[in-house]
Amino acid sequence: MPLIRTVEKKIQDVEGFKVHFVHAGKNVRSDADIPMQYAAKKMSKNSYTVNDYKTKLQRQYPGYDFDVFKADGKKAPGQTKLATLRDTYLPDDE
Repeated sequence: MPLIRTVEKKIQDVEGFKVHFVHAGKNVRSDADIPMQYAAKKMSKNSYTVNDYKTKLQRQYPGYDFDVFKADGKKAPGQTKLATLRDTYLPDDE
C-alpha cells in the first residue's frame, strides 16, 4: 500500500498543484498507508473548480476530504478554476 506522501506527490506531478488528505478535520500524517495510488494518468480539465476536483478525489478515496493549495501555500477557494490554480505555480514573467 502506498503512503499518503507518495499519493500526494503523484497528484502534484499529474495535476500541477499541491493537495493534502484530511480526515475528521485534521491533516492525515504523510507516513500513513492508503489502499491505492492516484489513478489519473493526465491532469483534470482546466475548467473544473477546486470543489469539482475534490469531489473527483472523494470518489476514489471515500472517507477523506482534501485541502488544495495555491503556490503561496494558502488554501484555494472552492470556486477557483484549476487553470487559475495552476497559474499560481508558474514563474512570473517579468
